[in-house]
Amino acid sequence: MTPDDYGFSKDNEAAKKARPRQNVVLELGYFVAKLGRSRTLVLTKGDLELPSDFSGVVYESVDNGEGWKMRLAQELKSAGFKVDLNKALN
Repeated sequence: MTPDDYGFSKDNEAAKKARPRQNVVLELGYFVAKLGRSRTLVLTKGDLELPSDFSGVVYESVDNGEGWKMRLAQELKSAGFKVDLNKALN
């Protein structure tokens, strides 16, 4: 998810916040329904408003230091995927 759109109440445009595009939120809903909350991880980038209906889903921020790659690899490994953590850094 990246901050590609803005959302705000029609009565309070001053409270606008960056948010992901609505099709991305819809696709997240599909994956949560298909895979389950415990098997869904969302990569986020930047400061954005996250959908409130997806509690229990793991959100991982893509940082410039690329530490997110190791955290993603660890999440995949804990979910039962075969992951070489030495290659996760490359």
